[in-house]
Amino acid sequence: MIHFIEPNRHFVYLNGFYFFNCGNNRVLIIVRPKINNPKEVVRYNKLFLKILIYVLIFFSVCSGIYAQHTNKDSLLIILKNQKGEDKVTTYYKLANSYSSEVDSMLNFIKSGLELSESLDYKDGTIRGYNELASYWYFRGMSDSSIAATKKSLKLLDNKASKERAHAYSNFALALHLQSSFAEAAEWELKALSDSEILADSANMGASYNTLGMIYKSIGDQEKALHYYQKGLNVSEKLASETRTAALLANIAQIQKNRGDLEMALEGFEKSAAISKKIGDETGLAITLMDLGRLHQQMGNTDKARHYLEESMNLSRKIKDHIGVVYNSINRASLELQMKNFHEALRFLDSSLVYSENLNFKEGFMYAHEGYAEAYSGMGNHKKAYEHRLKYETWKDSVIRAEHLAAISELEIKYETEKKEKDILTLSEQKLINEAAIGQQQSLIKKMTWGFAGTFLILLLSVIIYRQYLNNSKQQQLIEVINQTQTEERTRIARDLHDSVGGSLALIKNKLQAIHSKPAAKQKEVTEILETITATSDQVRQIAHNLMPGELIRFGLVPAIRTLIEQVNKENFHAQFYATEPEKRLEPTLEIQLYRIVQEAVQNVLKHAGAKNLYI
Repeated sequence: MIHFIEPNRHFVYLNGFYFFNCGNNRVLIIVRPKINNPKEVVRYNKLFLKILIYVLIFFSVCSGIYAQHTNKDSLLIILKNQKGEDKVTTYYKLANSYSSEVDSMLNFIKSGLELSESLDYKDGTIRGYNELASYWYFRGMSDSSIAATKKSLKLLDNKASKERAHAYSNFALALHLQSSFAEAAEWELKALSDSEILADSANMGASYNTLGMIYKSIGDQEKALHYYQKGLNVSEKLASETRTAALLANIAQIQKNRGDLEMALEGFEKSAAISKKIGDETGLAITLMDLGRLHQQMGNTDKARHYLEESMNLSRKIKDHIGVVYNSINRASLELQMKNFHEALRFLDSSLVYSENLNFKEGFMYAHEGYAEAYSGMGNHKKAYEHRLKYETWKDSVIRAEHLAAISELEIKYETEKKEKDILTLSEQKLINEAAIGQQQSLIKKMTWGFAGTFLILLLSVIIYRQYLNNSKQQQLIEVINQTQTEERTRIARDLHDSVGGSLALIKNKLQAIHSKPAAKQKEVTEILETITATSDQVRQIAHNLMPGELIRFGLVPAIRTLIEQVNKENFHAQFYATEPEKRLEPTLEIQLYRIVQEAVQNVLKHAGAKNLYI
């Protein structure tokens, strides 16, 4: 039924109807009828609760698929307008988005790789080979995965990096497929070491998962569980649903082997629910197969067949060839349990063909084990014996005691190297701390000297400023004194000129009047007149020296010209040159300049013995 619903509302209850928004305006409607019988109400509520749970799971899957399609469309639109390294990155993102469409996924990986090589984009090329190695691993093509990983390793630098850890882990996974467990553990421990150096928790969790798989393959269930649990702790902290789902399924396998079937069932169902929610078809196919094997062990034949068929269809869809091998062997095991020997042989034949194409040792081993059981059940003991021998041969090549010893030795070596690295790290940290303390002490000394220097500079600045203020005050005082002296000289000159000079002039006039009379003593009067005239000239000269009248009335240049006229003699010649002679200066400055010139002229006259003077 199609109805419109508010886009931000996923669940609505209204008048006995439950509405569930599944996106794109699609709404699931459940009708709750009215029930009056109390017993029926209780029974109905339980049933309705189960329906609600299934609906919510269905809604989560719908939302996840819709989000994936939206993400794909966005990336495809972005890709059209991109060039260079950005386009390479988008190709790889699209490859991950198309993980359920394996052909498209492979095409996007190859497109990113080809573009990286044409651009000589080293990081993109390395990532492309790593993506290709992962792709071939999940398709069960271990040789192709190893070939791609080797190309990646040739390009990588000799230092820890995420891509190098990824390449090491790819190598380990491919070797695990080939049952080379010791080598697989060696490469995975290298990947773990790089991830620890980089503090890359996500890749550390992946390495724990792979190491758990390796230990499970060689029969060490406790060690496998130890690593699975470590990986689960990391993935839950990082909220990595894909990794969490895989680890829950792996832990459930250990629980199944121990006989804890209910716990195993719970773990597998949780894993399947997460894989469905996030659209992880690879993980879902594996978990469905595990559920089929578990239900077979629990005696639920129909459920076992249902889950195994579902897993087989999904594995074929995503081209997980290893998954097809395991599903064929498990279906054969189920048919053998039901005494359907010919049907079992058909599935075993299929698994053997796939194993030969993949060179999958475990596939050979389990196929021959199934053949031996089938022919034994059919009464063909000769063929049963032949296949039992082949099974034992393959088992010896796949699982040997030396595998466990070799892996244990590698782990001890890894732990030893890790401890040595930790010791070196502590030593380096100690040196770094000591260096840091030395730097801090040096910094403290520098800061102390800096503060002292700053304080001295401030102190000197204060002293200089105070001195400047004192000098300014002294300068002001000198100017005031000069001004006072000038004013006083001006006053004295004026008094001498106006008072003493005037009086002397009056005396002179009167004496001249007396001198004109015949009765006066001519000689005495003449002497008086001469004395008075000399006195008058002296007074005039004093007044002029104190403050030349020309300087006050006409300015500096006329005053200096008058001075020059006075000092010119027969054997001494002075000349004066001035620019802008009409320009007047500030009175105090004019007086000071005049005194300088006056003093200089007097020194020349007294001491130089010169005949010419130029001013």
